[in-house]
Formats: sequence, C-alpha cells, structure tokens
Amino acid sequence: MSKHNLALARHMTRAEQRAYLKRESMLLEDRLRALLKEGDELHARKASSAEWAVYRVGLRDFTDLIRNHRLALQWMRYPPCQIETVPPRLPTPRPG
Repeated sequence: MSKHNLALARHMTRAEQRAYLKRESMLLEDRLRALLKEGDELHARKASSAEWAVYRVGLRDFTDLIRNHRLALQWMRYPPCQIETVPPRLPTPRPG
C-alpha cells in the first residue's frame, strides 16, 4: 500500500476499506487470469527468451501487488500503531 493509499485508508470507515479491498481483489483476480492466458499463449507459440523475460517482469510486478494487497488486508484487520502519535511526556522529577 503506497503512502497515499495509507493516508487515504486512515480517513475511510471500515466498511469503505472493506469495499475498496474487495474491488482491488477482483481487479487482481482479473490480472491473474490475464497473466495466465498470456503465459499459455507464449508457451503455445514457443515465444522467444526476450518475450518470456518481459512476461517475468509482469509476474514480478503482479507478485508485488499481491504482497501489498495482503499487507493492506492485515492492516485493515489489525491496524498498526500510529507512528505520528507522540507519546505523553513523563512528569519531571522534583528535586528534594
């Protein structure tokens, strides 16, 4: 999840977060189907090494998207500590 999406998520309700992640999940499923189809087509026509290299970059990018989506799901379920929050100051000991 990018910094922009993280900031956006902080201002979304849980229901909005759930809907957003569900939509993102559906888009990732569509992307996976497209990648599988592309891989089958490359295999069927005995694609060149260069074409397979481009395909592997797409797979790597997809894997990164899946990792980010998984992290967003975890953060929705178990929000991380708010880093921006400053801890309260401890009282200063009085001499004496």
